[in-house]
Amino acid sequence: MRASTLSGEIMANLNVSCGSTLRMSFLWVAALLIVALSPLASAQTHYKLVRTEVTKHVAGGQPETSRVEGGLKSMDINTSQPSFTSTGKLSISIPDRVENDQQTFSASARLDASWNLKSTVYNLNVGVNLIGSPKTVGKGDPGPWPTAGSHSLSVEVAMETSFAANGLVRKWSEGGKNYRSFVISGHTGVVQTLSGFNITYIYEETKSEVKAEARPGRVEVLAVVGEVELSPGGDDSQAYNLKPGDRINRWDRIVTGMDSSVKLRFEDGTVVDVSELTDMKVLCFIDAGAAVQTRLWIRGGEISASVNRSVERPSSFDVKTPTATCGVRGTKFTVRFHKQTGVATVRVTEGRVEVTPVNPSIQPVTLAPGQSAEVTLEGPIRPSNE
Repeated sequence: MRASTLSGEIMANLNVSCGSTLRMSFLWVAALLIVALSPLASAQTHYKLVRTEVTKHVAGGQPETSRVEGGLKSMDINTSQPSFTSTGKLSISIPDRVENDQQTFSASARLDASWNLKSTVYNLNVGVNLIGSPKTVGKGDPGPWPTAGSHSLSVEVAMETSFAANGLVRKWSEGGKNYRSFVISGHTGVVQTLSGFNITYIYEETKSEVKAEARPGRVEVLAVVGEVELSPGGDDSQAYNLKPGDRINRWDRIVTGMDSSVKLRFEDGTVVDVSELTDMKVLCFIDAGAAVQTRLWIRGGEISASVNRSVERPSSFDVKTPTATCGVRGTKFTVRFHKQTGVATVRVTEGRVEVTPVNPSIQPVTLAPGQSAEVTLEGPIRPSNE
C-alpha cells in the first residue's frame, strides 16, 4: 500500500519545424525535500522562481542563450520550409513559488500546433507521454503519411511532482544564495539537421523565520478502521500501522488502505476524517500568539473536516492539493483529489472556503454553504449548488 516517491518524464513529439520532425522531451524528476522546520524551530524554507534561462542549439550554428526574469510560461515554435509552413505554441504551467520544503506541486504542458503541407510529408505526428506514477499517455496523430493541406493538433499532460535531492535536480550556491533548478529540454529537425533547446527554471531558496515560542501542535488519533499506515517524517521505510491514541507529528505521512479510514483531532478541537485510499501529510504548530496553524497536503483521496473557529484562539486551516489550496473560513467541508484525473473537488457544508488554484491565470473563488466546485489546472472554477 505504501506509495512510492513521485517522479516523472514528459516526452512530446511534434513534426512542425526544421525539415520534418519536431521532438520535445520534458524531464521532471522529484522526491521529497528534507524539512527545514525543526522542533521549536527557527525557519521554514521556501523556493521562489526567479528566472528562466533558454538555450537554443541551432543546427549548423552556435548555441544562443537568453534569460527571462521570473518563469517562462510559453514559447512560440514557427518555421517556414519549401515543403510546409508551421506554427506551434508551447504553454507551461508551473508554480512561481513552492511554499515549503516538502510541498508537492503540479506541472502541466500543452502543445498547440498547426501546419500547411504543400506535399505529402513522412513521420508527421504529435504525442505526449507522461511516465511516472501513475503513467499517463496523451497522443494525437494524423497518420504516418499525412496528405497535403492544413492540419492541426493539440496535446496536453499534467503531473504531480516535487523537488528531488538527486543529480537530476541541480543544487548550488551563488553569491551567498542557494538555488535549485530543473530543465525542460527538446530538439527539432531530422536526423541530419537537429536543433535543440533547454529551458531551465531556477528557484531561489529563502527562509522565513518562525518565532522561537512556536511549538508542535498535538494531533491525536481518535479512531482507526482497517489498515492505516503512518510514515514518520515522510520516511516510508519506517512506516507502521496506526492505532487509537497515537500521536501525529509534523510532516508525518498517512496512507489509508481499501475500506480503511482514520479520525484525527487537532489541538484546537478540529476533527478530520481521512477516507479510504487517501495519501496525505500533516503539519500543525502553535505560534507565539497561541494560534493553531494547520496544513494538510493531499496527494490523493478525500478528507472531511469540522474546523473549530474559536474567537478566543484564532487559527488557520489550509488543505492543499496539486491543483488548489483551500483556505478554510468556515467549519465543515470536504476535499477530494483524484490522482488519475487531476481534479480536486471541494464541498462546503457550513461556513466558507476560499479556493485558490495553483494555476495563477485562474481566479480564486469563495464557496458558501451548500456549494461545491471542481478544480483543475485548466479552469475556470464554476461553483454549483448541491
